[in-house]
Amino acid sequence: MTNYESVPSNPETLERLVGALTKLWGCEPRISASYVFADGGTDIVHVDCGSLPTLIPIAPPIRLLTFYTADLTGPTLSLFVIEEMISVDASAPSMSSASQLKALSVEALGLVPFSPPDDNRVTSLERRVDAVQRLQEGHIPLRCFLSFRFTEADSAVARELERFLSLHAVEVVTGQSYEPRRVEDKVRSRLSGIDFVVYLLTGTGGSGWVRDEISEARASGVPVIPLVENEAAFEQGLFGNIEHIPFKEGHIGDVWIGLTEAMAFIRAQRTRSIEPPA
Repeated sequence: MTNYESVPSNPETLERLVGALTKLWGCEPRISASYVFADGGTDIVHVDCGSLPTLIPIAPPIRLLTFYTADLTGPTLSLFVIEEMISVDASAPSMSSASQLKALSVEALGLVPFSPPDDNRVTSLERRVDAVQRLQEGHIPLRCFLSFRFTEADSAVARELERFLSLHAVEVVTGQSYEPRRVEDKVRSRLSGIDFVVYLLTGTGGSGWVRDEISEARASGVPVIPLVENEAAFEQGLFGNIEHIPFKEGHIGDVWIGLTEAMAFIRAQRTRSIEPPA
């Protein structure tokens, strides 16, 4: 992983990158920006290409910029903002494609390798770089518990969700396999070390086990992302004021944008949590 100097305060830099990605992918990229503010508040927004000047300079409170294809299943480019520098991470079906994407972004943004300003800050900066590198290399992977009813129809939708999450480097855990112990013990064990829960609710309804999983997750402070089919009866009380992501029957792809933005938000918070103090 190479770290680079911050991007100059010039909107043309991001415009060049978007133009290069549009040419490479054959479509204008989608962009999400994750923010972490000095008071600890966080936010994530979808940015249209016409609003690129709002992202300049690429520096705190911006923590992460993500560029992805319109169908959300193609390559992904991430710019991690770490104090005075930027770390570039590219995800693609092959190593050569990822390397091409990274090289393209470095050239379009005019990035130059980062040089620490003085020896007194080298140790602190190295700790920050190592923390983000561990995140990117998967030493601290994102893990998701996928909660759903074990019907044939819901399992088919869950497989599509699992494939989508896997493409975004998320390890998926479910409670589907049999274990000779109490259900509550099984659920509690599988939720251990989970970064977030995706709750799938279709028109077939929910179940007591699913409710137990959600209750356990909320009690542990684990974020829950409800994906709710339009015809399903959604019990808001179980989730408090958590916003759900709707989708039409047979169109689970309706959730891709919202789910991608949610993952970017969780990744930004995870990056912040693993950074050691200066």
